Formats: sequence, C-alpha cells, structure tokens
Amino acid sequence: MDEIKNQVPDNISDDTILDYYLKNNSNVVSTIMALWDLKEDVKELTSEQKKWKEIRETCDLFDNEMYNTIRNPPKADCDPPKADCDPPKADCDPIETDDDNIEADIKG
Repeated sequence: MDEIKNQVPDNISDDTILDYYLKNNSNVVSTIMALWDLKEDVKELTSEQKKWKEIRETCDLFDNEMYNTIRNPPKADCDPPKADCDPPKADCDPIETDDDNIEADIKG
C-alpha cells in the first residue's frame, strides 16, 4: 500500500486507495492509473509538491519522446550520387613531332 500511496495524489484517502486496490484485483499499476484519473477535492500544493509535479511531467514528456523516437525512427535521406566513370573522349588528331623525323634520319 505504501508503494501506491507514494505514487498517487496526496488528497486521496487511504479508504479510497484500498477500494480501488480491491476493485483492480490487487494490481498496483491499474490502481495507480485509476487513482490518477480520480477527481477529488483539489488542495493547494506546496512549493515542494509543485517542484515534484513539474519533475514528473518533464520525465513523462521525455519518456514519451523517447518512445516515439524508438518506435518511429527517422528515415535517413542518404542516396549516394551516381558515379560517372566514363573517360573523356579526345577530339583532336595526334600531334606529329620532330622525333619521328629524327628516327627516320637515323635509320636511313
């Protein structure tokens, strides 16, 4: 019972907690969820209670964001560019050099 008392709003009486605990077949999680949905007299929260409420909300937001990120991972857009490996074609005639004439003079 102490585990449930520590996790439900402070304004819920022990009798109400026990009733919900028995209604939920002694299931702690179901009891806590039902008690958080329960609307009773709302009393003013102390600064410490407000701080812890804010911490719980922040943790819940973080948990939900992590759950959504893990459940729906972002798809990477990383299609590699297509390689163009064709060598350029030469458009000119080979250049004649004096080396060809020198070899002819030597042989001849």
